[in-house]
Amino acid sequence: MDYLGICLISAAIIVLGIFMVRKPDWCWKLKHALDTEGGEPSKYYLATVKVLGTAMIIIPAVVILVSILSLILAAVGLG
Repeated sequence: MDYLGICLISAAIIVLGIFMVRKPDWCWKLKHALDTEGGEPSKYYLATVKVLGTAMIIIPAVVILVSILSLILAAVGLG
């Protein structure tokens, strides 16, 4: 997979992570839409989804930065 593909996948994961951080209750509703009626997520679930969403923002961002640095270093002949 080339750098562009890696960056696009990483960007998609970042968007998903932002969604998870901003709307953890929606994530719960999407996951349990057919399982429950009128139930609500626990505070533990909401906190866990926010932590996972944050990780899904940070890790792909690092991957994108490393990919860009690799391209720059290769362009100047250092990589």
